[in-house]
Order: sequence, then C-alpha cells, then structure tokens
Amino acid sequence: MPRDTFDKVKTSALYDVFGGTLTAKQREFLELYCFDDLSLSEIAENASITASGAHDIVSRATAKLRRLERETGVAEKLGRLRSGLADAAALADGLPDSRERGLLIKLLSEVSDGV
Repeated sequence: MPRDTFDKVKTSALYDVFGGTLTAKQREFLELYCFDDLSLSEIAENASITASGAHDIVSRATAKLRRLERETGVAEKLGRLRSGLADAAALADGLPDSRERGLLIKLLSEVSDGV
C-alpha cells in the first residue's frame, strides 16, 4: 500500500496503465486514497466499512498493480518511451524553421498524446 507521496505517485502511474484490471471497488478506493488524498478512515466511513476493510482493499489493489508491473514492465517501458519522445521533441525544436520541422514536431506531439 502506498505509504507516502512518492509511493502514491508511483501507484498512480501503475493505475494509469493497469487500473482497468482492478475491480470497481478497488478502483474507487484507490482513486479516493491516491488521487483525492482521503485517509483510510475517511474512505471506510464513506463506504460504511471498517478502516481495516478499506486498508485490505487498497492493499490488494496496490499489490495487484505492482505484480502486473513486475511481470510485464509495461509502465517502465511506457515511461522510457515518453521520455524519449520528449527528448526527440526538444531536439526537433532546435532545428531550423522548415516545413519538415513543423511536421516532425506535430507528429511527435500526436504520438506523445497517444502514449
């Protein structure tokens, strides 16, 4: 389970990639915990369950996201791809003004938006 802000950011990145594999309840609780910054007690109170129950749901969801990343490495690869695209866009920005430069920047932007 995410313990601090850095952990929540990492979990959020995994959620972006693998969130669709979670149950609706796991998605809801993880969103409340990571994105809305609610405490487990607040989540539990809103869902009329115990804090321990909320903890279990968030922990299982987080464990699943981490397991999927360990098995596939997709989130890490996606991060490297995004970084490479940003580097390429920065290089393209430094090219002299031309039609080709404009097309390259447009293409890199479109690809980046899709990743």
